[in-house]
Amino acid sequence: MEKIQFPLQYMDISEKNIDGSKCLILKDSGIRENVYAPFDGMIRKVYKTCGNFVWLESKEKVLWANGDVDYMVLLTGGDDNIESLYDGKQIKKGEAYYTVGTSGNIPYNHIWLEVGKGQFYGNGWQENKKNIWILHNACAASDAFIIGRNTTVKNDGDLTWVYEK
Repeated sequence: MEKIQFPLQYMDISEKNIDGSKCLILKDSGIRENVYAPFDGMIRKVYKTCGNFVWLESKEKVLWANGDVDYMVLLTGGDDNIESLYDGKQIKKGEAYYTVGTSGNIPYNHIWLEVGKGQFYGNGWQENKKNIWILHNACAASDAFIIGRNTTVKNDGDLTWVYEK
């Protein structure tokens, strides 16, 4: 069973839990960093408007950092060019499939990261009480990802992460 590692090589959390969502916004390291698939998965939805959001779902249940075993949906946003991504595209674990960018309403290079527990359903998100669209089955990224030895952590957002031993 696949263990899920944090999908970037650099962690600098600039914002978290925005408007009732459980998202993380991470600043980029200055090198237009790639996002690496944390599991073998399939793109379930591509939203090519403000933010260029992509939903990647694990093909199988995976081992979460908190010990749970379930499917995972990873929602990413911010890439400037997602023309090569489409619904149904297969992505292998470790494959660079997304890039930090400036798409959306954030003026610096960033990545929007949100994690959902269970399988993708419906349109992938729901509107919360603050009229913000969020991942419908969202959970804390720190429950999902193990921080690998090759990840440089500048700011962990004061979250309790599991680190690879």
